[in-house]
Amino acid sequence: IDVIDIYTLVTSTYIHSAPTIETPTEALILNGYLGATPHSPTIAISLPTLELYRRLRLRKPSLSVKAFTKVLCDLYHWPYRRRYCTALASAFDVYLAIHRNIDAQVSKTLGCDSENWRVLNACPPCTYELKDEPELIFRRMIVFDGNNSLSRMAPLGGRQIGDTRLFKSDCYLEPDYINTFASQSNTLPLDDANVDPTSQTHTGEDPGPLNMSLATSACTDNWKAAAADAKKKLWGIFEETGIFASACRHGLILWIGDMVRSGELFKYPLAIISKALETLGSHLLVGYDVGCKLAITIASSLLAQRFNDAEYCMCVDAFHGYTHSYLCQDKNHPNIIKGMGIEDLATMERIFSSSNQLAAAPYSCSECYRSMAIAQVNGLEIRKFQKFKTLIEALRFMIFKGNIPNDESQLTSTGLTCDTKSFVMIHQSSTSQRQRRVPQPAGMFVFHSSYFL
Repeated sequence: IDVIDIYTLVTSTYIHSAPTIETPTEALILNGYLGATPHSPTIAISLPTLELYRRLRLRKPSLSVKAFTKVLCDLYHWPYRRRYCTALASAFDVYLAIHRNIDAQVSKTLGCDSENWRVLNACPPCTYELKDEPELIFRRMIVFDGNNSLSRMAPLGGRQIGDTRLFKSDCYLEPDYINTFASQSNTLPLDDANVDPTSQTHTGEDPGPLNMSLATSACTDNWKAAAADAKKKLWGIFEETGIFASACRHGLILWIGDMVRSGELFKYPLAIISKALETLGSHLLVGYDVGCKLAITIASSLLAQRFNDAEYCMCVDAFHGYTHSYLCQDKNHPNIIKGMGIEDLATMERIFSSSNQLAAAPYSCSECYRSMAIAQVNGLEIRKFQKFKTLIEALRFMIFKGNIPNDESQLTSTGLTCDTKSFVMIHQSSTSQRQRRVPQPAGMFVFHSSYFL
């Protein structure tokens, strides 16, 4: 059979098949190849080649199948042929499906397949709590924002797309679930910006719920996302006009919703707030570029009582916050909120700077492929975990060599940060381990990782 292998550059190979093998696909897999078609394949791609392309896509989402196929043709000294691109695309689609099935089986075996397991356990710094740990003002901080770059064109002329598959992922919110909040996001009058912000004076008192409508009047004028939902219009050529995504403050994705034939309506953040109330518990800080207006919308929705009972706090992020009115900043800017620390809540801007590399790819593809590509890009949480792993391995190496930092200044010089109490505990534990000459358990480093963030 004709094959493509970027490492060996062989053009054909003989596939050994045992009597117990029933299909050509099974025989190819056992020999390290994946066929372009399930029945009677005429060309196969090696598994290492497919894995290389998968990893390249993780780091460079804009790398298309066509571009990678041209690289393969250059290495083989072949002229580019469309059949090679089609074969690679088909094999890669199956290869990703195999990866998803394996991940699902591993998660099920480890007991990590419950409905909200990923959200509750994906981020160690957010979710790991010590026994008798001092209670924080905010248990977690989450952010969300909309992005119009990952849009997809609607079929033209009433045409139907052949690929009718639906991509399922625990990070995607169902459109039907989001639409249940459509009526609740329209509870405000269409024009709530009739107050002159220059006539407002700050008295030094808490603006309070009554004055907050005055404080956000200028914000409604300045921000398109803060306008009434009836005023938010988008071009009709798009089926999905973008995504509305949420993440924890460390950049790990929580939930994603497709913005379907609409602008950045308030039903999308309301749906995420509802999921957070159901899943994440109480005492959350929520950041949004127009959080001031969203807080008023929540107060007028069915989520108001649950939001107040859970003691959630709504605010704006530091970057957009400086363009809000003075009264709004005095209430909602992160710099004046107790318990915020130095967090700027601009996490989604950094995430979108990475996912925007994919902007051209899903423009004209099917709904399934678009969702797959977005889920893969936003699965770049691997970068965060590699960062954690680097810090843990650095500590492990220092402890193994006996080169333990004596104070926080030495620890900071290595690029790590830690509070005094945690540093003393880790230092004493590491010293006692070395004195007893007992190999340090691997789990201890996972435990320590929550401090060095």
